[in-house]
Amino acid sequence: EGELGVSEAEQRIEAFTGSLSPISGDALLDTSSNQYKALNWLATEDEMMLPTDTAFEPLAQRYIAALFFFETGGDQNGGSWILQLEFLSGQSECDWNDGAIGLGCNDQREINVVQIDNNGLTGRIPDEITFLAQLTTIKLDDNMISGTIPTSIGVLTRLAQLELDENRLSSTIPDELFEIPTLVRLWLDNNTLVGELPSTLSGATALTSLSLFRNGLQGTIPDIGALTNLDYIGLGTNSLSGPLPPFDTIPNIRFVWLHQNSFNGQTIPPSIGQLTRLSSLSLYDCELTGPIPSFSSNTGYLELLYLYNNSLTGDLAAIIDDLASIRYGADDNTNGLEQLEINRNKLSGTISSALSQINGLKELWLGTNSDVTGTVPSEIGMLAGTLEHVSLGQTNLTGTIPTEIGELTLLTELSFYQSDLSGQIPSELGNLGAIVFLDVQQQRLTGTIPDTFGGLSSIVGLGLADNELSGTVLEALNHPDLDTFYVQGNNFVSLPASFCTRTDPIDDFRSDCGGATPEVSCPCCSQCCIDDASPSCTAT
Repeated sequence: EGELGVSEAEQRIEAFTGSLSPISGDALLDTSSNQYKALNWLATEDEMMLPTDTAFEPLAQRYIAALFFFETGGDQNGGSWILQLEFLSGQSECDWNDGAIGLGCNDQREINVVQIDNNGLTGRIPDEITFLAQLTTIKLDDNMISGTIPTSIGVLTRLAQLELDENRLSSTIPDELFEIPTLVRLWLDNNTLVGELPSTLSGATALTSLSLFRNGLQGTIPDIGALTNLDYIGLGTNSLSGPLPPFDTIPNIRFVWLHQNSFNGQTIPPSIGQLTRLSSLSLYDCELTGPIPSFSSNTGYLELLYLYNNSLTGDLAAIIDDLASIRYGADDNTNGLEQLEINRNKLSGTISSALSQINGLKELWLGTNSDVTGTVPSEIGMLAGTLEHVSLGQTNLTGTIPTEIGELTLLTELSFYQSDLSGQIPSELGNLGAIVFLDVQQQRLTGTIPDTFGGLSSIVGLGLADNELSGTVLEALNHPDLDTFYVQGNNFVSLPASFCTRTDPIDDFRSDCGGATPEVSCPCCSQCCIDDASPSCTAT
């Protein structure tokens, strides 16, 4: 077809303006607006060339689809969109997609899905999107959309899924979102949303998944006792305060992620320990006090327990015994508790040998609990098939390092930093072929560095400082990936020159090479220390 004449184009624009004014109003008259840009495209450039007497619903749908493109940075001559997804093509707007990404329609050819994630979208979400009354899914995550969330989205009574996470949205969360009766999934994390959680959250009984991580939300968590379908709640990394929800009326919840908030002085509700389908509990860095709740032996799905960096109290042995008593079914997909991170609290007591019964344990963080005493149980070696990280530093553990730790061949990190262990370093630690970071600083360890340490070929960071070690620093320790090496505060008599002739120098290297009579020579050390001085290290 030939190009439209001026008068015909004007007539079509005028006709469509009248038809679409209930949607966009005076914005259609502003020639600098995206509404006008979409109108002009629809009236004069669209290959489909809809008749001017087209019914309101199909006309509005195609207009809103085009407007969405322009409002979010789309442009026929480039723009921010990574993929154009057939937008503004002569095809039906139901075909403006690339498979699952783009627009989707129901059997009546009504748009019911807007799914354009990770596609470079900018600008804002147009209010007009709420005229697409059949929408069930809006998924625009991982873009650069700014502005506010349109309150009018609340009129979309069929909307089940709203995912706007990983954008640049600001202002508050509209109350109206939680009044959508069909809303099942709401993800708004990683934006710059502020204000309090709307009280209307209490009535969002269809919700199964709520994720509002990493925003600037404040205030208390509304009563969520009626949200009995909730499976996942993620409110972490905000500034929420007040008491934690008891969750006792939400028996099937699996994921509770409320970490990095300001629940100053609050306690963990005991009822959380009775949630029989709980898989992950993340309450780290929340200013919590009181005991760690006892977990029901029927909590047979628990895989992750992040409670670190609080002021929680209790007997460590009893806590471990309790966790070891959880029974996991053979017919589910869980391997048992995999991550136990309760470091940086005020726990006391000893490490129970029942630790070995927590089958599947990969991460064990018990450090920075200064009242933890006793010895490291030799039974820890029974976790050889799973354990990858052990952090027991900054405790009052005594005794020797168990030789059985050498059986933990999957271990990548091991820390006893600043405890009170004594005796020699077991040669069995040289069997830790996967170890990347090994820290036994500030103990009362004696003897020499085991020859077997020459086999620690994956080592990147090795801390042996401030012990009573003697002899020679092994030349075989000079592994190519070694980047942090602390040997100061010991009684070593020599340091091989090869440590200073590497093509890739050690970035952070400290030894007793300082003072008038240095114990070792190290011209390449980043810090030369003076043994028995306080402080022992001064920068070169």
